[in-house]
Amino acid sequence: MESSLLATFSAVAPSQWAAAAAVFVLAGLVKGVVGLGLPTVAMGLLALRMPAAQAAALLVVPSLVTNVW
Repeated sequence: MESSLLATFSAVAPSQWAAAAAVFVLAGLVKGVVGLGLPTVAMGLLALRMPAAQAAALLVVPSLVTNVW
């Protein structure tokens, strides 16, 4: 399982990692100021750079963590 996880992470380009990180920082700032909107902002911006299903999969953990916190 570890090798398949490494293969998945290595298949993603560094520019895509940087773009996803920037999107989550911006979405986190919106959530911090307004109190909501992380999934809305992140989904919209991530869908510009990747398929919507992949963007939605990336949103699962950050959405859960910010709502539990």
